[in-house]
Amino acid sequence: MTVEGLEGSANQLSCVMKFGGSSVASADRMKEVAELILSFPEENPLIVLSAMGKTTNKHIVAGEKAASCISDVSEIDELSFVKELHYRTVDELVLDRSIIIGVRVYKVMIEELLGKGMKSATNVCMIGIFC
Repeated sequence: MTVEGLEGSANQLSCVMKFGGSSVASADRMKEVAELILSFPEENPLIVLSAMGKTTNKHIVAGEKAASCISDVSEIDELSFVKELHYRTVDELVLDRSIIIGVRVYKVMIEELLGKGMKSATNVCMIGIFC
């Protein structure tokens, strides 16, 4: 599988590994995902991460509320819940909170967990909404 926009050997991906829901619901589960990915050193995977466990509906409701022009996003309880979950997870992984910038949070968390064990950290992508 070849992915446009990836340079060098990173554009030759050998498989897709998709994780979401309960498999990325906590720091411990994310560590397990990282260990699983690293257990296939011969692979050059495209890693797809979707919403953390039990947050998909909160993402949808937060998006609907934001689209309805709520003047202060801090009043969107569902968004506050998701943000706090991400902050708590980053803290438990002993990562810098500054990585939480939009959906980048998933990418950076998994890259940090994988370290240099993956051929190219550019193979990580995310699906979902995060403000």
